Amino acid sequence: MKRLFLLLIIFIGIWYFYLSYCDWFRTDCFKVVFFDVGQGDSILIIAPGGKTILIDGGPDDKVLRGLGEVMPFWWRQIDLMIITHAHDDHTTGLIEVERRYQIKLSFI
Repeated sequence: MKRLFLLLIIFIGIWYFYLSYCDWFRTDCFKVVFFDVGQGDSILIIAPGGKTILIDGGPDDKVLRGLGEVMPFWWRQIDLMIITHAHDDHTTGLIEVERRYQIKLSFI
């Protein structure tokens, strides 16, 4: 009985990750997510194929919570990070993002 229950839990977990993978990588449209980071802005654009673009980061690390809610927990890469201008309310949150995610390319 315990073995059947364990197999059922494993099956449900695998099914969940498969559906998450399909939703994230097999999109044929752009997704735009605006994060509530207080003063300042932070925007995540998810392009077809799962490419990610992060624009600004807000005044603190609230952007991490937003990324954690939108991106799968195993996806720790941002393809492009854009800083619109060098004010604290747009750049401070990106310090923690850079520590926890691999940034392929960034622009200021």
